[in-house]
Amino acid sequence: MPETHVAGQLKCQLVTPEKLVADQGADFVIITAHDGQRGILPEHAAILFRLAPGIMRIDADNKQTYFFVDGGFAEVLDNQVTVLTSQAIPADKLDPQTIDEELNLAEKMPATTKEDQAKRDAALKIARAKRSVLVAIQSSHKK
Repeated sequence: MPETHVAGQLKCQLVTPEKLVADQGADFVIITAHDGQRGILPEHAAILFRLAPGIMRIDADNKQTYFFVDGGFAEVLDNQVTVLTSQAIPADKLDPQTIDEELNLAEKMPATTKEDQAKRDAALKIARAKRSVLVAIQSSHKK
């Protein structure tokens, strides 16, 4: 069930083609854009931007929730952050062993043609982005 939006907070929705992954209030959101990470606070200017595979962090009530987001688009408008992506995985569902296997497979992919190189680079980028989400949550637990 969606959480109630509180005045002075952002409303944050994370959506894949299959389902609504997150729908909650947020004090602060970090998203990996195609040109670097973006931080979003309440009253942020309206913006639409392309995402790269990477981390999405939602801060609410002194708690941080992390997701791996596989690219897509984000819109910030009227204190609402809407993220549309092909894949969103909560950080607690990421398995380090599976990520290491994905990284090893990507590193072994052939790169003899430009097309093969592009596929290999994309697979490496996704595996590394998933790993970065795990590193981020491990770092946050040490604080």
